[in-house]
Amino acid sequence: RGLGDVYKRQVRDPAGNTVVELGELNTDLTLLDALRGRLSLGRTVASALNVDLRFADDGGNNLAAALAGEAPAEQATGGGFAVPVTGNMALVNGRVSISAPGIDTIVLEGLSGEVSTAERDGPIHVSFSGQSRQGDLRGSIELNGRVDDLFSDGELTPAAATARVNAGIEDLPVLSLIH
Repeated sequence: RGLGDVYKRQVRDPAGNTVVELGELNTDLTLLDALRGRLSLGRTVASALNVDLRFADDGGNNLAAALAGEAPAEQATGGGFAVPVTGNMALVNGRVSISAPGIDTIVLEGLSGEVSTAERDGPIHVSFSGQSRQGDLRGSIELNGRVDDLFSDGELTPAAATARVNAGIEDLPVLSLIH
């Protein structure tokens, strides 16, 4: 039996504002497998993931401020790091808002998608869709495809990776954040 459900988790910035909120996470990963280093996620679903990203005039953002106190991830020696993760990870009903000085807020909503891999070094299959809006502009995006050779012997090897992705974009109203 998996670790089950996790409900309502938040990441807050130093001012106490919510930057990331996860409504629910359900996974088939078992605690025993995780402790043994076998990260077979089975079916893992994140629902109602909301991200409110706010950039300041100086280029800083609230997510970086929220994570400033976190310890950096430990890096392995050699060219990459071990990633023995398999399974199917899904996002259901995600939302991201991006605010910056001088532009209308960008909102990506109705975000859903899946990333899956059946083998440790096997291909990664990706599908993703959602809608965007910025001011009066509306649009949609859909991605489907796979990434091959991203891992070799459990190590990340991005230089060897090949991606085959089909993208369908209609009236995507995302104006540049670069001034």
